[in-house]
Amino acid sequence: MKLTNHRIRRDVMNIAQHISWIFTLTCVLMASAISSQAFAVSAIRGGFTGNTLAANDDGSTGQVPFGFNLNFFGQQYSQGYVNNNGNVTFDSPLGTYTPFGITNNQTKIIAPFFADVDTRVAGSNPVTYGQGLIGSRPAFGVNWIDVSCFSTANGGRNTFQLILVDRSDVGAGDFDIEFNYGSIVWETGTASGGNGVCQGGSSVHVGYSNGTSNALELAGSGINGAFLDSNTITGLIYNSRNSLQDGRYVFEVRNGVAPLGQSISGTVYGNDNSNPLASALVQICTTTGDIVCNLTSTNPNGQYIIGGLSDNTYQVKTFPPAGTNYNTGAIPVVLAGATLLNQDIILLGPKPLPSGTTISPTLGANNGGAVTIPVVYWNNPLTLTTQGCQGGTASYTVTSDVTGSVIASGSMTESQSNSGSYTANIPPFYPNHDNVTVDIAINCPGGSVTHVVFTLYIDPSGVVKDTSGNPVNGASVTLYRSDSSAGPFVTVPNGDAVMSPINRNNPSITNAQGLFGWDVVTGYYKVRAEKAGCTAPGNVQQAFVESAVLTIPPPVTDLNLVLACQVGFAVCDVNQDGVVTNADISNIMGRLRSTVPVGTLGDVNGDGRITTQDARSCALQLAPPALSAQPQ
Repeated sequence: MKLTNHRIRRDVMNIAQHISWIFTLTCVLMASAISSQAFAVSAIRGGFTGNTLAANDDGSTGQVPFGFNLNFFGQQYSQGYVNNNGNVTFDSPLGTYTPFGITNNQTKIIAPFFADVDTRVAGSNPVTYGQGLIGSRPAFGVNWIDVSCFSTANGGRNTFQLILVDRSDVGAGDFDIEFNYGSIVWETGTASGGNGVCQGGSSVHVGYSNGTSNALELAGSGINGAFLDSNTITGLIYNSRNSLQDGRYVFEVRNGVAPLGQSISGTVYGNDNSNPLASALVQICTTTGDIVCNLTSTNPNGQYIIGGLSDNTYQVKTFPPAGTNYNTGAIPVVLAGATLLNQDIILLGPKPLPSGTTISPTLGANNGGAVTIPVVYWNNPLTLTTQGCQGGTASYTVTSDVTGSVIASGSMTESQSNSGSYTANIPPFYPNHDNVTVDIAINCPGGSVTHVVFTLYIDPSGVVKDTSGNPVNGASVTLYRSDSSAGPFVTVPNGDAVMSPINRNNPSITNAQGLFGWDVVTGYYKVRAEKAGCTAPGNVQQAFVESAVLTIPPPVTDLNLVLACQVGFAVCDVNQDGVVTNADISNIMGRLRSTVPVGTLGDVNGDGRITTQDARSCALQLAPPALSAQPQ
């Protein structure tokens, strides 16, 4: 039977109010979160229903096996207790119904929603649990699906879930913790000071602890109304941590250590600090040692916060919301023993290429919005030209929009035959990439100075080639993403904010050079390439090739995907006599290094140039005179 002694309740509340250390979690997603940022409808995963904890109040299971070993702050566990009141413990069952501060107790606990669950109430489901798979990895899950509070149906029903994922593929004892939320409409029980609809009183706590000093607790724990669906700013279903799925919180436990530490927070703006940007993706990555990243999204006020960060130097990088084409932006920060506030980032809109200014060769222009910017390949030397006053001097500076550093600069030469036209030859930008700002300064006679400024994107594209080394034009390349290297991988929605505005097309179609590429937020990716008439090398039954799992960051550049493509006889039959002979090969060799219209016979890869690769590809098609040329 539950006691409602007011003095006991006040003591518990006082303890909660005097918690000296509280982990500040990732900031919330936009209240009306953009659906494309979530690759699934709900954070609740299916399955894990093999066992049932019969309807009860404050009950627990005996020890149940996880199916794998966990290293939780140096202690090894292969089993634990599932407790009705929204948590799993390791050393003993927990029947406590009024939640206590997880960071100030001696209980070894993982609690997605530590509050007074009563599954005896009419309409409530019992707690289920069991083993299963997440992607390719074994997992143990506990489901609190449509569960009631003590002891009234008037409080409605909550849906939440705990998943433990075996990551021994990374290291022995490594695992991931997932807190998943579907609906949170009550926060306490009537025996813990809650009102008739189980709100107020001693509210829910969320987090984990090893029973000593190593603990994490979500900001909002113990605060009335903080986690409810009705709170569109801090409600659990509107938040995320290291996931693009609303209501999913992922904590990687590696070498026994779960995320702990300080937080970094700030606001993301567009163009100036009067325009906060909601639903911008924000990643915070270490810049020294092993690269470790965390991911969140800005709330309706443009604010972000990521916690559990150890002392280090970091880069905070922001991707603009879907439907906008602001440039990505980044700032460096140093975390040294204290939470960092006001780490604001202003994303600037792209500056178009001014009339009278050109840069070549380009791969085209981005399609992120009304303003387009030129895109250049990082291995190409470039020619920059502009128009200005006669008899002046000119120079250019190229500055990274991400780091703020100058990556290229030099003088420009005025044309002797075309006064006022200035030209510079710029070496390849490799290994620099991402958005940059080009500033041309023209010093005119008389002392005036004119600046020509525009945005440029340096592309470190991957390439699709055939087995002869020819670029494959027109291949469809699809981007897949997962929150975990173990999967599952799902297609990134076309136009999603996961991709920077420089290319938000998915799939992307390769150009004549076979190039493709995206600038993407932190996560795990796979890339698949396919084209009609092509297969995986050595496997004609597979109509595509796919990369291994790609961890971003660091950036993956110059990714090569190889397709086995049958070169058509017709394009090699230059003299159109029905066979491919040495005469055709000689014709192609005689036109080496020439530029031709796309579709010209002998231009096998369709890049508008005749090269030795074209000749080699056609040489493979040499046939006896009796073999007629076949349609392409």
